[in-house]
Amino acid sequence: MKCSRCGEELIPGDKFCTNCGYSVGEVIQTNTIQPTTIPPQNAYAYDTKKANQLCIISLLLYFAAPLALGIVGILLDVLLKSEVLTTGFSGLGSVARIAAFVIVIVARFKYPTSKFAKILLWVYIGFIIATFLLLIIALIVFIFIFAMNS
Repeated sequence: MKCSRCGEELIPGDKFCTNCGYSVGEVIQTNTIQPTTIPPQNAYAYDTKKANQLCIISLLLYFAAPLALGIVGILLDVLLKSEVLTTGFSGLGSVARIAAFVIVIVARFKYPTSKFAKILLWVYIGFIIATFLLLIIALIVFIFIFAMNS
């Protein structure tokens, strides 16, 4: 027997698909399964649509929000000559990126069959790893330059 949502092979007696977590219905003593109340194709399409919406919101928060907040901060700095505002808007950009990461984690775990959420989560993890590597390299270069000048 196969899962009506993702096509994964089911073991008799399973109440949930081990691949997508979809409830396959109540198991009856004779190992027959009662149909679920939601048609699987509609539920899958709905899940994909919701996961894609969350991923797009996440992308906008990750890339567009920090850019827009940075531009607003620079304009306020030029107009009002206040570096406090520029720093504040930069901080909001960091908060937007953290929110983007949290949203894609929610999308990944709430809709486990979404390939968009899976790929986006790995892209964000790659960005985080690259950032830490660059910070470590910058620290090593700084220590080396400081040691050479001493």
